Amino acid sequence: MTPEQFKARYPQFSTEGVARVQMFLDEAATEMDEARWGEHFARGHGLLTAHNLTLANSQAATANGAVADLTTQKKVGDVSVSRSEAMLQAQADDPLMRTTYGQEFKRLRRLVGVGAWAV
Repeated sequence: MTPEQFKARYPQFSTEGVARVQMFLDEAATEMDEARWGEHFARGHGLLTAHNLTLANSQAATANGAVADLTTQKKVGDVSVSRSEAMLQAQADDPLMRTTYGQEFKRLRRLVGVGAWAV
């Protein structure tokens, strides 16, 4: 997958630099066996890259002064949002649970039958 193909599939990353996307694509490819993933490789590769980019961007924002939000409930005016404590714990235990890309990668990984992964 090229950075251009990645950005076409995930337009939310369209402002990322080509070199940065390529670096994350290369890193993700080292964590996957293309022969085992077969026809699902490109999708899994893109999902893992998107997950890792999202985490990196989130960590960069936190390092630049943004606060990581680990609260379970928040209310602003008439709008209230609750998050499951179980989900927060799952995210703490397994980094793949921290993004929707990681969650989908994890589902696809089970489908492919990769087996156990140490996190």
